[in-house]
Amino acid sequence: MKIQNCSIASKILILSSFSLVLVALTALWTYFLSNEVQSLAKLAEEDGITLTNTAHQMDKDVIQIQQWLTDISATRGKDGLDDGFEQAEKSYQSFMAGLALFENQYSRVNNLEKLGEINLIRPLMEEYYLAGKEMADAYVKQGHIAGNKKMLMFDRQAARLSASLKPFITHHFDIMLHEMRKVSNAVSLLMKGELFVFLLIGFAIAASGFVLSRMVLGHIRKIQTVIEKMSRGEIVDDLALESGKDEMGRLMASLAELHHHLKVIVGEVNNSSAHVGRMAHDISADNMNLSDLTARQASTLHETTESMAQITNSVQLNAKNAQRASELANEATDVAREGALAITNTIGSMGQVDASSQKISEITAVIDNIAFQTNLLALNASVEAARAGEGGKGFAVVANEVRNLAQRSAGSAREIKELIEESVQRVDAFSQQVDASGEALAEIVGSVRQVSEVVDEMAQANQEQSMRVNEVNQSIREMSSMTESNNNVAAGVASYSAKLKEQADHMSNLMKFFKTTH
Repeated sequence: MKIQNCSIASKILILSSFSLVLVALTALWTYFLSNEVQSLAKLAEEDGITLTNTAHQMDKDVIQIQQWLTDISATRGKDGLDDGFEQAEKSYQSFMAGLALFENQYSRVNNLEKLGEINLIRPLMEEYYLAGKEMADAYVKQGHIAGNKKMLMFDRQAARLSASLKPFITHHFDIMLHEMRKVSNAVSLLMKGELFVFLLIGFAIAASGFVLSRMVLGHIRKIQTVIEKMSRGEIVDDLALESGKDEMGRLMASLAELHHHLKVIVGEVNNSSAHVGRMAHDISADNMNLSDLTARQASTLHETTESMAQITNSVQLNAKNAQRASELANEATDVAREGALAITNTIGSMGQVDASSQKISEITAVIDNIAFQTNLLALNASVEAARAGEGGKGFAVVANEVRNLAQRSAGSAREIKELIEESVQRVDAFSQQVDASGEALAEIVGSVRQVSEVVDEMAQANQEQSMRVNEVNQSIREMSSMTESNNNVAAGVASYSAKLKEQADHMSNLMKFFKTTH
């Protein structure tokens, strides 16, 4: 398994384990080498330094023995200067103790050669010490002549002892130097080995840090760069991040996937916000137009309502007048019947006929006036129906029928007027047309009956027209209420559309923070 495919914790564990193994090996190597150095130092201390110091002390003891005994010889032991024998004895005992130490050391290691040297040195030392004491006694007791003779023997023994002791001391000094060099070499080797291992550990740590920095810090810098761009809203370019099987690789792969999804989402939101903004703008414009059209329609319906109210009043007035005309026509019919029955009294009642003719003329004028007003109202109704469009078609039909009735009423009124004029002429010529008065009166009765029927029809038509006009007026009021409600709804929708457009613009401005390729 490659280390690149391992997790960061595994990489750190592997590199740390390598360093720990080096440290453990260094510790073991140092431990064993330290034990060896300690052994060498102990051996150097026992075999080298101690024995060398003992050898030097023995050499010093020989010199001190010679010095103390020579001082006694020179002073002749006078004036309390005979303590040299005691000091010489101490030096002798010290020499013999050192010699015993060497003997024990060589016996322990079974060094027969050195034991042989010690066995040669001991009698030489005894002879040397004995010759020195004899020399000192000779100087003290016999004088300088006898002492000088003994001094020659003492010098010869000193030379023999020195000749035997010097190689022994030199040998042990060389041993000490050899042991010290071995200790120094071991210590130097230990220091060099530790230095090498420490350098190796430092290199391993530096390599571990470098590898980890390449593996972690490089990825972190790339991630930091991507996050900084995303914080500035720059998600234009596609990410080309190296992915791996460790935590940083998975993190970079997740970041690349997040970048891709964010780029797609931001692009889609930008497109959607732009589309919503355009739709909101179109809806707002359409709703404003709808609101204006509804307001104008409401105003038109209000005016139509007022006109219909006027038409309603006029129709109701016409209905009353038609009812009154019907009553008058009925009365005229009754009068005509009575005139037919009282034809024989016609001549005597010419004044009444004339008065009745005048009343009929007034009625005819009223009918003519009613026909004129009805025709006028029908014309106005036709105009308002034309303005109302599709909703006024039924009302236009009613207005057309009313106009036909008004024309028929006007025609009947003209006929009545003509009949009245003819009756007046006949009354004027009554004396000449007495015979024809009955027939004329019968015709008048028939005409009055027709007028009465026409007036009855007009009254019924006016009542029906009044009902229909009321229904139309009610419908118009309902349409006006609905139009007002539609106007309020259109105003509310326009307000909501404006708010929707504001929100869409706000969302678009927010999304402009992100820079994408869409």
